[in-house]
Amino acid sequence: MTRELRDYQSEAADKVRTGWGSGANRQAVVHATGLGKTTLIAHFAAEEAARGGEVLILAHRSKLLRQISATVREFRPDLPVGFVAGERDQRGFPITCAMTPTLARPNRRARLRRPSLVIYDECHHAPAPSNRAILEWAGCYEQTRALGVTATLVRGDRLKPSTVWPTVADERDIAWGCTHGAAPGDPSRSIPCELGDGWLTPPRARVVVVDHLDLGSAKVSRGDYQASDVDEMIIQDVDQIAKAWVEDASDRTTVAFWPGVSSAVAFADAVLALGFPADVVLGTHSEAEQERKYADLDADRIRVLSSVMVPTEGFDCARVSCVIPRPTKLKGLLAQMIGRGTRRYPGKRDCLVLDPHGATRVTGLADLTDLSPMFEVDRSELDALPCEECGGYRPKAVAADPELAPCSCEREQGPGRDPDGGRLRLQGPARYEDIPLLPDPRARHRWLRSRRGVPFLIGSLPWCQNRAGIVYPDTGHADSPTWTPGHVAVRGRTSWERLDDAPLSFAEAQERVQAWAGPSPRVPSGPAPEWLVGKAATLGVEQAWRLDRRALQDAIDIARVSAVVDR
Repeated sequence: MTRELRDYQSEAADKVRTGWGSGANRQAVVHATGLGKTTLIAHFAAEEAARGGEVLILAHRSKLLRQISATVREFRPDLPVGFVAGERDQRGFPITCAMTPTLARPNRRARLRRPSLVIYDECHHAPAPSNRAILEWAGCYEQTRALGVTATLVRGDRLKPSTVWPTVADERDIAWGCTHGAAPGDPSRSIPCELGDGWLTPPRARVVVVDHLDLGSAKVSRGDYQASDVDEMIIQDVDQIAKAWVEDASDRTTVAFWPGVSSAVAFADAVLALGFPADVVLGTHSEAEQERKYADLDADRIRVLSSVMVPTEGFDCARVSCVIPRPTKLKGLLAQMIGRGTRRYPGKRDCLVLDPHGATRVTGLADLTDLSPMFEVDRSELDALPCEECGGYRPKAVAADPELAPCSCEREQGPGRDPDGGRLRLQGPARYEDIPLLPDPRARHRWLRSRRGVPFLIGSLPWCQNRAGIVYPDTGHADSPTWTPGHVAVRGRTSWERLDDAPLSFAEAQERVQAWAGPSPRVPSGPAPEWLVGKAATLGVEQAWRLDRRALQDAIDIARVSAVVDR
């Protein structure tokens, strides 16, 4: 019995074929980790080879190519697959799996015939000059059809994926995978479902606040935090993070990502010291040694696998139910790390994301809300800065604005000061806050926050044009905070109008704003057009060029609303 596609994979395949038929030769499919990208690649490769074409499959790791080759055999066991990687030079096969570092050398490319179809796994790597040269040699900028497949079509540098993949044929994110699953009795058909019953396991976040991690002072290189700076900070707090893991995740198979080898080794040592089996996997380990460590994790011979970046691609251990991500500014990298824990596994109802970095108040830090508009993070307690005079905390709702909520000791102070010389320091070894990542799979409202934490909503009804619905705290009820719903002009003359004069709970105020605004406008997925990047830049959005269209529209809305409500 040959392998079959799920319905959403068939839909994606049909969209790709339609695009090729209309002249869109270079297309990408963006499916979250665990939704079967390898299956889609193997399907197209087998289909093309079966009708006499020649297929070139590209990847930067040999393990990815072996996985694809094995899946091709599930579709068509009669089709031979050749490998061009390092010393291996198997040419003349209907399907050739090739390592991009190998084909980066012109003499290795020259030995191959030009293919009729190129399929690129982890295609966000394609814009690199050496990889793009392979696609140019294969004729992908002329007549050769090309398909790129990835979980995250974003990069941290100025090389835009849209220069290689101008069309995104189909996109399914983690939220979609968590809220759609197999129909009863038909494992190939998708239906909307409750959380925990989808194709993917829903993530659930817990923020761990540690003493010394201060990303505001970390250097940034190529769009992300410089590893050496963050590595030193984390090493100071690995014992706290390890104790937090024991308290909340010691029964969970865990993968932890760190910015450097030192912090990766230090965390594994801290877990071992607490009596739990742990190991470290690094890029310097041989492929055989890496596979042995993965097998130990899968067999529960070790509970924690600590690493730098090795398991972010091509690592499939479905029993992983806890992920500790490294701090990053890159949404794509965060999605890759979280995706290591979202695969389905018997008895697994969620994936715990133990985040020791989300408490840091720093612009640009990628957090779990960046993975989907459905994800919500309550930063109110985490954003409260301690008072230099008494050590107390301001009311949660308005902690970001000391003028609205002075500390209980009445001491006046500006934002951003704390008693630990610029570092966020809280009492005790660690504090926690549960965060619901997927509150409602049917949610139609895209709530955002201004830069000072005021919740707002952009609506789609006619009277919402150039206005934003907001929920503002009533500072006169600090002990039992109430909220005021209203809306404010974000262009032209600034005006504030209330929707209700009665003191309301946050949920009640939120409902009033949603009724006024209607559902949020739908924003197309895929790369952001140049005009939108230009508009964002005029509003002061940092590194607008590296955001996808949805994230960029959010950044524009935040900039506009913040200019009004944060005054």
